[in-house]
Amino acid sequence: MSDSAFSANPYRSPDAGLFLEREEFDPARHGLLRVRRLTQFADMTRRYRIDVDGQPRGVIRQRRSVEIPLEPGTHELIMRLDWFSSPAVDFHVRAGEMYTFDCWANIRGWRIWLSGFFAFYYLVRRSEYLGAGFVNAEPAVVAEA
Repeated sequence: MSDSAFSANPYRSPDAGLFLEREEFDPARHGLLRVRRLTQFADMTRRYRIDVDGQPRGVIRQRRSVEIPLEPGTHELIMRLDWFSSPAVDFHVRAGEMYTFDCWANIRGWRIWLSGFFAFYYLVRRSEYLGAGFVNAEPAVVAEA
């Protein structure tokens, strides 16, 4: 099979090529966004995409955290998984501070075994399948080289 057959795969995820270079963090000019993903059975093998101000800024797997430098000002955080998303969360960033958010799937516990509950999210509440919530703000700690 030729190499072109692999590069033209119509079933490849649109997020598969999303590899972002590590951005430089300067505490005098940037704030830091930390997103932590909670451990859950739902979507355990899937990656959530982190969108800040409508732009993809990274992906996160279960039991991981991602840190993203941001310019000071007001930003919007949305978590995405295929056609599902979380409600938008607006937050204000100040230079030198780290803002921690947790993300999760809203299908938890006994609901995961009810197929009708999945259909509810598929058809009606696609923008509430995932959740994201503010945890805290603290001074950003930078490791010295």
